[in-house]
Amino acid sequence: MARLLEARGYRTRATLDLTGLASKVGGGDVDLTASRFAAVAAGLGEIGRNGIVLTPQFGPRQRFICLTTNAELPYDEVYRGPALCRKCGRCFTACPAGKPDRD
Repeated sequence: MARLLEARGYRTRATLDLTGLASKVGGGDVDLTASRFAAVAAGLGEIGRNGIVLTPQFGPRQRFICLTTNAELPYDEVYRGPALCRKCGRCFTACPAGKPDRD
């Protein structure tokens, strides 16, 4: 997508962690919280109780890359689909790091 925008004359930069708030995981990659606020603002999903973005298509199993550009793009609504997090706590129970001290 970045190459396509640049080929059309727009300035574009790709980033794995738009806000710089994600943690690093093995190998130096960013964790699943990277660019989560941008993903929600783009209407892709909601932030679940576990702190990562849940989407209707892939649940918690995706990472997001953000493109910043000077191209004029249509406005995206914040995610307004059905609630994806059931607040059941199963993600905490299944997490190998254990349940956090907060609810």
